[in-house]
Amino acid sequence: MVQIGTVILGVIGLLFVLGFGGFALISMVEGERRAMKLSSGLMLTNSSENTARDVLRITEYAALKRLRTEGKLSLSAVQSGKNLADEREIIWSWGYWYARALPRITDIVGEPLSMRLAKELDASVKAVGKVTLREMKKLD
Repeated sequence: MVQIGTVILGVIGLLFVLGFGGFALISMVEGERRAMKLSSGLMLTNSSENTARDVLRITEYAALKRLRTEGKLSLSAVQSGKNLADEREIIWSWGYWYARALPRITDIVGEPLSMRLAKELDASVKAVGKVTLREMKKLD
């Protein structure tokens, strides 16, 4: 049975396509997917500091999980004879990417940052740096 929310999102997506992209026949699933993208974008561009805080937590969690996973993969690769420098670079690249991405989360906040969010952001960036270095050190 089709859920009401799915139908509504599909219709919104269809209207979006008809209104902004010319006439196009799309499936309900495609309409739902497009409506979700649109609503996600609207939510992020009109969000509060609470939304930024939630996105920060999710991104930090993803970063730490990715770094630990890459650390395990790199350790296994080095033990099987892969180049140590290449494996270190992989871990460093992930850490660097996340350390650069985390501060951009504050772009979704329309007003100046509170001290609380600024401190949480700083702590997240430091946590990513710390785990990056720790995973790289495990390769020695």
